[in-house]
Amino acid sequence: MPRIRTLTTKKAPEGWDEVAPQLEEFQGQMRDAVNEPHEGKRRNEATWPITRIHYERSRYIYELYYKKKAISRELYDFLLQEKWGDANLIAKWKKPGYEFVCSLQALDKKGTNFGTTSLCRVPLHLRKAGPQGPSVNTGCISCASTEAGRLGGPIWWDSPRPADLVGWAKAGCPTEDKPAKKRKVAEEDVDEDMEARIRALRKGPGQQLNEANELEALSARLSGREPEAGNGAVGFEELGSSAAKADDDDAASDVTGCMEEPPQMPGDDELPATDAAAAGHATPSPGSDDEAPAAAAGHATPSPGEASGDEAQG
Repeated sequence: MPRIRTLTTKKAPEGWDEVAPQLEEFQGQMRDAVNEPHEGKRRNEATWPITRIHYERSRYIYELYYKKKAISRELYDFLLQEKWGDANLIAKWKKPGYEFVCSLQALDKKGTNFGTTSLCRVPLHLRKAGPQGPSVNTGCISCASTEAGRLGGPIWWDSPRPADLVGWAKAGCPTEDKPAKKRKVAEEDVDEDMEARIRALRKGPGQQLNEANELEALSARLSGREPEAGNGAVGFEELGSSAAKADDDDAASDVTGCMEEPPQMPGDDELPATDAAAAGHATPSPGSDDEAPAAAAGHATPSPGEASGDEAQG
């Protein structure tokens, strides 16, 4: 609210008569907004018109001095000193990213449940699709520079706007006199430390290529890009399968290195030669132990039928 002028008030500098009618009009609008009945409105809804008029009055002074160069520095300082404009809000407009911030209340993190800025500071193209409501504290739907800069100011609760704000913002915020603005494609985020580690592993002593390939595959998965062929193509599935095969082998999984290989039974071809085999005799089978001496003497073992025939002749 501007200060009340008295007999001791400092005389206005040159150029006051040119801006006084517009400032008096803002003062009348502010008075009407304060006295407006608030039946049927929410508690914060009654302050939305006050916040908007406060923004428009400060913006009028800001553009007269910084954009149009229509008033002097002396008159500009006088208007801020007499509280016709919000000096703190104008100071925010000078910073990049805050060119159209609707109110200092939108930047106050103490007034929100989760300690963040107001919803109107979130760009529309980053929000979920659907109807977009105004901020509870200020009545502003969006005062982000990407959207407010295309419309010349914040999008208030009663401002004319597209039906699908999110789709309009993602399309580049086209207007009747301005074409859609192309958005820059975000570059892939690459961890410089990890890339440096990969290069060091490839060039270092021993050239630890396996570890370098694993790190490159991990970096590709985290950034959502495809690993380069031949470098980081080693995936987690292949590594897991090779590790499972190594765990099955007891000798390979022994970290002490003390486990000996299990003994193996020799095959038939590997049996040592016996003395009998060296002398040209075959090893007799268990059933031929009694037949071997008889065969050597030239006598054949009689069968049971022959033996009974001999006894009959005798």
